[in-house]
Order: sequence, then structure tokens, then C-alpha cells
Amino acid sequence: MVSCEVCGDRPAEVKARIENSVLSVCNSCAASGSVIAKIQPPIVRRAPQIAEQVTEEILVENYAQKIRDARSVVGLTQDEFALKLSVNSAVLKAAESGRRLDMLTARRIEKALKIKLIENI
Repeated sequence: MVSCEVCGDRPAEVKARIENSVLSVCNSCAASGSVIAKIQPPIVRRAPQIAEQVTEEILVENYAQKIRDARSVVGLTQDEFALKLSVNSAVLKAAESGRRLDMLTARRIEKALKIKLIENI
């Protein structure tokens, strides 16, 4: 809220003409001139709240086999495919053996091989 343009101590509640100037002033300072209009508080509009859907992403159960099969179909070795994905070949070997696969790399593999490795639960 705007403070009084005369005293600065209290919030401005009205528009008043004081010595040929229109100012936003408190009720006390408005007595020094003539009140023109009451100041309306700003309307605060809140965006409607949308219920968030909580989804969790997990890797499909047989992700290692899917990666191995799809890579073989396109005719790439593990090292060639790792280079294409811009990941270390050890990361790809770990994924194809089913030991570990992070979601970022899984998305890269999905895009490169056009396969589905991640599912929402």
C-alpha cells in the first residue's frame, strides 16, 4: 500500500487536492485540503491452484536386454554407441549389464535407439 505523500507515516487512504496538487494522503492530512476520492485497495487475484500429479519414473524391468538388442540391430559396438551418446563406455557397459543406469543416460539411449526404457508409475 502507498504511504501518505504529505506525512509519510501512515498509509494513503484518499486522493485529496491540497494547494492545487492532487496527492495520495492519509485521513489526517486530507483535512488540509479537499477529498476527491477514496483510494481502493488493489485487487489481488490469485491464479487457480491446479492439483499436481505426482508421478515417479522408473526403468523398465528388462532395460539392459532392450539396450543390447536395439544397439545390435543398428549395428554399433558398445564403444561406438557410447561415443555417439557422449558417455563413457563403462557407463554403457554397466547399463547393458543391468548394474546401473541414470535417468539422463536412459533418456539419451531412448532417443538414440527409439526404444522405451522409462515408465511412469
